[in-house]
Amino acid sequence: MGFESLIMIDNIQTIYPSSDFLKKYIYCYYIIDSGDYTFKSVHYSFPHVFNSISIYNDVRHNMEFAKIIKEKDSSKCLLQGKRLEPVLVELKGKVRRITILFKEFGLNHFIEKPLGEIIRTETVVFKEWNSEALDKTVCQFFYNKNLAEGINLLEDFLRSVYLPFELLALEKSLVYLKDFDKEKSVEEIANLIDMPLRTFNRLFKLHLGVSPSIYRQIARFRHSLEDKIFEEKFRTLTEIVYNSNYYDQAYFNKLYKQLTGSNPRKFFNAVEKIGDTKLVFQYLDK
Repeated sequence: MGFESLIMIDNIQTIYPSSDFLKKYIYCYYIIDSGDYTFKSVHYSFPHVFNSISIYNDVRHNMEFAKIIKEKDSSKCLLQGKRLEPVLVELKGKVRRITILFKEFGLNHFIEKPLGEIIRTETVVFKEWNSEALDKTVCQFFYNKNLAEGINLLEDFLRSVYLPFELLALEKSLVYLKDFDKEKSVEEIANLIDMPLRTFNRLFKLHLGVSPSIYRQIARFRHSLEDKIFEEKFRTLTEIVYNSNYYDQAYFNKLYKQLTGSNPRKFFNAVEKIGDTKLVFQYLDK
């Protein structure tokens, strides 16, 4: 089976998984390969229900890495935690990076520990995979001129670390948490999946890193954002407020200010979408 590739702005190339097996867990990959020491990119990324792992082939000129890891740390992998505010990402120089965007519980199938024990509210160094095997895969990926073969190498590595994990009840809860037309309380959702409320809250946070209520807050934001930018369903902010079931315009404005750093009108005028991948960044001149 082939893969779909989209050449996008600012040296970013996005690719969807090539196999139905990995599509269950991974939304897409996006690749930055500047190949140029004068390259510089400064942008905001915004809260997402997905989890991203960024793997670097060369971190010597990476401003993002310099802020996070110690000089002697050999790791080249970062895990983006769940946040309720935008993240400033600064990349500079010859940057070669693969980011894997895992669906909500997707990463849980590729790690031994519960995700909640690894993920934080900030970006953290990710050390759950064999570093030697990962380094070899990433080197081969970037030095392989055939992109399809490079993706196959990456996906072979992912299959090698796959660990089946049963999360049916929690996965079912996502359907209810993202239903903004017939919104139910967290307690009602716990009853629907036949789980005590305390157990539901504990297991959800253990395996996703945030509580059900915070997840829904982020999911509501992504729903309104994607309907406006990608689906182009709504022309006015009032329509977004109504269709995403925000309490009122003032509450909508307050949450957007928290999640994006600006009011909704300024935010929608400033961001750029990356093709049809539902990736949204705000690029800055620095």
